[in-house]
Amino acid sequence: MKIKQFALAALTAVASLGAFNAHASSSVQETTPSYLEQYPQASATTVNIAGRDYDAVVARNDLGEVFVQLGDTSQPTKIYRSDYLEIHTPFYMTMDQVNEALPALNIFVQLSGY
Repeated sequence: MKIKQFALAALTAVASLGAFNAHASSSVQETTPSYLEQYPQASATTVNIAGRDYDAVVARNDLGEVFVQLGDTSQPTKIYRSDYLEIHTPFYMTMDQVNEALPALNIFVQLSGY
């Protein structure tokens, strides 16, 4: 994401706090699911996707990759990858829903210091 685009997105999110329903500017691809046994919790928030609230935690795995876990970590997950972010979602979440949430997740990750 270009710096100007990020700055504009961050200002929009701070100004309205409604940015969680914005449309994604980049896309994600579904990858083979894997399960994280342990990760350090860095920051947490709640994200609204398609009218449903999900707990969101951003962290760095033991390989140094940044990821976001949406929803209950004890349930089966799918993994999506954007340009620099791995997104773990509940199994039933669709790629369209992840794309809808991507701008808000990107802002959440940046504001968390990743």
